[in-house]
Amino acid sequence: MRRRSCLRARRQAPERLSAFNFLVAGEGEETISELAAGLDPAEIKGLIWKNKEEIITNEPRPKIADLDSLPFPAYEKLKGFSS
Repeated sequence: MRRRSCLRARRQAPERLSAFNFLVAGEGEETISELAAGLDPAEIKGLIWKNKEEIITNEPRPKIADLDSLPFPAYEKLKGFSS
């Protein structure tokens, strides 16, 4: 089901998602981190991006094998959250 949603988003991207330059397919923790670090979008797995008017879909990123390897969110830094 997710794959269909992703394919549908790519088909609609030029018309309905023109305000976006990047979309993340699948788990986004590593993909967003690499994008924020300034890596070349062409090298980032799991990224759908716009190069001028062309929509480019990179290779999918494998699922994170060990979710415990991810750091806990820093909720204390968000307004309205308390520890």
